[in-house]
Amino acid sequence: MKVVRKEDPNLLKKLEHECELLRSFSHENIIKYYGCVIENKEAKIFMELMPHTLQSQYRSFGPLHERIIRRHVIQILSALEYLHNHEPRVIHGDLKAANILVDGVHIKLTDFGDSRVIRKNLQSNMLQGNSS
Repeated sequence: MKVVRKEDPNLLKKLEHECELLRSFSHENIIKYYGCVIENKEAKIFMELMPHTLQSQYRSFGPLHERIIRRHVIQILSALEYLHNHEPRVIHGDLKAANILVDGVHIKLTDFGDSRVIRKNLQSNMLQGNSS
């Protein structure tokens, strides 16, 4: 669960944006979203539980074996490919070890508060289609 204090309207706006994005995602390497509750002076996002971040895993165990790194990279790239091909396209905007969750084998991207959405411009697509 992610908790944000509502005193900062910018944080609340980011939280609403994050919830909207998470609601639209369905990929094995993106954190599962269960819902959002805004009450009193707190907003809460309910998500799948993942025990570690990639950052905490590195701090606990030191450098990872190349085989593990390869497996992690494949999963991260799979999630990024999904986001970049999602409609609308999504650029994570804050990809770092603290925003990559790990449960030992599986990797999940999280924290989409700084993500940017890129919508297709239908007019430019039609113009490109007409010129060829």
